[in-house]
Amino acid sequence: MYNLLNQDYTAEEVFNAIKGMKSCAAPCPDGLPAKFYHTYWDIIGKEITREVLQVLNNEGSPATFNHTHICLIPKTNKPSTPSEFRPIALCYVTLKIITKTIANRLKLILPNIISHNQSVFVPGRLITDNILIANEVLHYLNQTTRQTGLVGIKTDMAKAYDRLEWNFLKATLESMNFSQRLVNTIIKCVSTVTFSILINGKPTRQIHPQRGIRQGDPLSPYLFILCADVFSGLITKAQSNKIIHGVTVAPGAPEITHLFFADDSLIFCRANEEEATQMKVIITMYEQASGQLVNYNESEILFSKKVKPENRQAIHTILPMPVVDHFDKYLGQPTVIGRSKKQTFNYIQDRVWKKLKGWKERNLSFAGRVWWGSNVDQKKIHWLKWKNISKQKKVGGLGFRDLHAFNEALLAKQGWRLTTEPQSLVAQVLKDKYFPNTQFMQAKQGKKASYAWQSIQKASWILKKACFWLVGNGHNINIWNDRWIHPHGGSHTWTPKPDNTNLNQVKDLIDPQTQCWKEQLINKTFLPYEANQIRHIPLSPYSTEDTICWQGTKDGNYTVKSGYNAIIDWESNNNEQGSSNLYSRHDTNWSKFWKLQNPPKQLHLIWRTLHNALPVKANLITRGIICDSLCPRCNQSPETVDHVFLNCEWAQKVWFSSPLTLKTNNNHTHNFNDWYNYFLNHTDKDYIQTINSIIYSIWLARNNKIHNQKDTPVHMTVEKAIQILHEYHTNCSIDNIVSADPIPPNTRHNKSWSPPRRNFLKLNVDAHLKDDGHWGLGLVLRREDGRCVGAVTRVVDGSNDAALAEAHGLQEALRWIRNLHITRVIIEMDAAVIVQAIQKREFPRTKWGRVVAWCARDFDHDSQISLKWICRQGNKATHDLARWAFQEPNREWHTDYPHYIIRHIQKDMSHVN
Repeated sequence: MYNLLNQDYTAEEVFNAIKGMKSCAAPCPDGLPAKFYHTYWDIIGKEITREVLQVLNNEGSPATFNHTHICLIPKTNKPSTPSEFRPIALCYVTLKIITKTIANRLKLILPNIISHNQSVFVPGRLITDNILIANEVLHYLNQTTRQTGLVGIKTDMAKAYDRLEWNFLKATLESMNFSQRLVNTIIKCVSTVTFSILINGKPTRQIHPQRGIRQGDPLSPYLFILCADVFSGLITKAQSNKIIHGVTVAPGAPEITHLFFADDSLIFCRANEEEATQMKVIITMYEQASGQLVNYNESEILFSKKVKPENRQAIHTILPMPVVDHFDKYLGQPTVIGRSKKQTFNYIQDRVWKKLKGWKERNLSFAGRVWWGSNVDQKKIHWLKWKNISKQKKVGGLGFRDLHAFNEALLAKQGWRLTTEPQSLVAQVLKDKYFPNTQFMQAKQGKKASYAWQSIQKASWILKKACFWLVGNGHNINIWNDRWIHPHGGSHTWTPKPDNTNLNQVKDLIDPQTQCWKEQLINKTFLPYEANQIRHIPLSPYSTEDTICWQGTKDGNYTVKSGYNAIIDWESNNNEQGSSNLYSRHDTNWSKFWKLQNPPKQLHLIWRTLHNALPVKANLITRGIICDSLCPRCNQSPETVDHVFLNCEWAQKVWFSSPLTLKTNNNHTHNFNDWYNYFLNHTDKDYIQTINSIIYSIWLARNNKIHNQKDTPVHMTVEKAIQILHEYHTNCSIDNIVSADPIPPNTRHNKSWSPPRRNFLKLNVDAHLKDDGHWGLGLVLRREDGRCVGAVTRVVDGSNDAALAEAHGLQEALRWIRNLHITRVIIEMDAAVIVQAIQKREFPRTKWGRVVAWCARDFDHDSQISLKWICRQGNKATHDLARWAFQEPNREWHTDYPHYIIRHIQKDMSHVN
């Protein structure tokens, strides 16, 4: 684990560090933000990389670029003391590259060395873990009638980052067996800093600190939680020695003594003087060693119901903190949910509206101001129903979130994590309390459940509706109730459950000795169609766990986005009804529409036009606005959407004067939606983008006429349209150049077969799909001189899943070389997704992901077998063999190879020689 930290840093890691920085997150003392480095890395990258690697690999000093400006951010509306400001460090980008490079390595090992009670900055742990656990513990404290009282302590660390002692930091790093070179580099980055405080935008004289780490330094959060883990260790040691006892919310559940999220701490113990005294000793010991200081005035303490008054007073004397009935909030969330949920969570809406109505309203786009810009004194017209604008963009809406559906999708994410990460602390706590003898999918709400669990359990219907199981050992899958045969069909088997059957779990259908299906039992129990499907489900040669998959994503992992889209789709299917929108029948065109490269404000205007949601006079009159109905230009016809953009004589002149030379007076439908749809489907992208820009320019000219009484000449309207579109495309091109990789990956791939290294063989693999859904597999094995050693064809049943076929090809390749007792071989295939999954050891929750995971075990067990990617041109012999596999299925050659691969082998040999 620590070998990774001891290796020399590389230029690629330095580049990844700068690439991962926000472009304009914080101004630096030299005025050059990260965006400057992103843009000009091809010019300055080599020099910056040399300086950074000098510090990282050769213990150079970062003092040259370690001067830092301190910006004081107010914590309150009217700050009056220094403690009411938050000091943010504005570091040089070069220094941040150094520390972020270290941080990127450090976070890879944090899950192995940081206690499970700490949730922040550790990959795989979320803030919601602590919130849910705290919710359960505090709910238990509020409900328990145990005579043994319990106490909860919420501590507030005063200036946690600023008080951290450097000697303590160094001792902590050394105690965790970090290399001395890494420790020295980190301490230099921390201790060579100098500060200048910005007052009215101007830096003061330099300050040389003697302790503390900076808020704004990418490495600081990781250093802080490493030091905080010492505090966690002291509590855990006292717990192990039975000196203190935590809270157990249910029999068998983990005992919770503390929850840490950076400097936000919740601590639990029994409500007696002995344990309170021991907790005070631990806190004092940590304070003296680390420099941290608990602010007792801002900290809080609460007791469970049965704690006697005299015990409360005694503990309060030991821990002089304010006693409360409940903690108001923990990590920003209320800890007690009353009967009125609306009243409890009203603060969220208030905060959102406060930001929308404050200075942040200026950050809203034009589209945002149209829909969210109203206030108490000036309400705007509601042009469309909420259900129309909250539809997905692909079906004609603007994609505004349906907050109820979005909240359900978020809750389903928690259920997904409980299912897929059962070893996490939050999963252990909730399982032992609410579903100790079953799986989350079968869990019930239970009595006296916390509000958090009630909410998660109510959202479980989403997972139940769209999840299915991939068979491993079959222990977790119910034959009759779970979806495992028909992933995209019903939720259970079609075969009725036989009377008096003992078959319940899928494991009952698997022979534990051979890891194969019990075919006779399956044929006897299931309908022929289902029996055939079961027999074709691949089983692992190893006893692997069953895997639950979400069908809404390609990799089988649930995401909030996919869950939300699924809910909206289901609701749309259930509430299918006709729409009065003339454009609704062209729903298939919306995806094409949103891909057009016009400024967003132009697309938004077109969208409003297609939904007849523009404030033309005809629409204003229908909404009770008193005004004349005539067009302000021609004064002849009512001003409607069709008239403004197509039928008005002035608009017709604009269209004809444009580079498109359109004649809209020949438009027989006189319907804007049909007219626009025609061009969207019958012209190229540049043409329709020009139409969009002209429509926008016509609308600007119309508004200028009505509100400013100014006539815009036709030629200026056209020129404005072309200019806006040209400038937008120019800026988009610049942005694409800036965001492109300054260090492009090596794209020079061998386009011909290359020989293996000495004393190795090379095995090429490929798959080919036939129209009937069967796959042909081809394997060609060659020596270092290019001569063929063997070739194999196989035909496998499958679907249109190319990745699954390639995975079966790799599996067959490994089986073949195992039978031939070949140990030193390089396997090549052109399926990049398979090669990447093996190399990264990241396997999606899909059928092909399971097969590749099984294959990965062979690579783990034999270091002489490796896998490489090869482009299609270098894999021609195997490709043709896979195509011919249907004519000569399941054949194996070691001499007299088929003619259709000999020519490729001879050509490849010519390159070798």
